[in-house]
Amino acid sequence: MEHYFSGRITEIAQNQGLSYQELRQQVRLWYNGYSWLGEKVYNPFSVLNYLKSADFDNFWFETGSPSFLIKILNKNVEYDFEDVEADNVMMNSFQIENLHPITLLFQTGYLTIKKRMIPTISY
Repeated sequence: MEHYFSGRITEIAQNQGLSYQELRQQVRLWYNGYSWLGEKVYNPFSVLNYLKSADFDNFWFETGSPSFLIKILNKNVEYDFEDVEADNVMMNSFQIENLHPITLLFQTGYLTIKKRMIPTISY
C-alpha cells in the first residue's frame, strides 16, 4: 500500500487532520482483518474503495447480499464461531446443496484461519 498509494494516503491524512501513521493505523484496523494461517491480509477491494472515497465503510460486505448465508445459518443452529475447529473433510466439501455452514463462511471470507493444527499420530 505504501509503495503505490503513499501520495493518496498522505492527501487523505492531511484533509482529515491526521498524521500519515494515524491514518495507516485506521486503515489497518478497518481493512487488514482477513487472516490466512495467522498472517493478516488487507482486503484490496475495500482499500481501493476507501482510497477513492476517503470514507471508512464496509465496502466488501456491501458487495453482496448475505441473505443466502442467513438462510443456511437459520437451518443450522450454529451461531458461536469464536473457537471453531474444522477438519479437512469439512473444509473440502464443495457440494452446494450439502455445504456445512463453517465451510461456506470460510469460503465466502466471513471466517478466517487463525492457526493450523497438525494432527498427532500415536501408535
